[in-house]
Amino acid sequence: MGMNEKRSWQRVKVNLKAKCRLVDVAAYSFYQITDIHHEGCCIVGESGFQEGQEVRIVVHIPTEGEIYLIGMIRWSRRDEKGEYNIGIKFLINGQMAEESSGKLYSFCVSR
Repeated sequence: MGMNEKRSWQRVKVNLKAKCRLVDVAAYSFYQITDIHHEGCCIVGESGFQEGQEVRIVVHIPTEGEIYLIGMIRWSRRDEKGEYNIGIKFLINGQMAEESSGKLYSFCVSR
């Protein structure tokens, strides 16, 4: 992120379990969400994605149950431990998707 770049929402550090998969693939892989903001998140896991791929994300939060989101991979980098750090921008299409990302963000901020 550049020095002049401004986010419209505060980024929040979290440690949430998530399932993630490509939109056209049936099997999920497991990841940790390490930070989140209203428009996206960063996940860490053993498998990477390519920039531009569309993914489905499922996160369980105690107050709401499972939250379903769709996102676009913005970047994916392998770290020194061999894990992938992946930036995802939520694709907000419709009221339900916006409510889902808002509920997840609100849960993380309130912790």
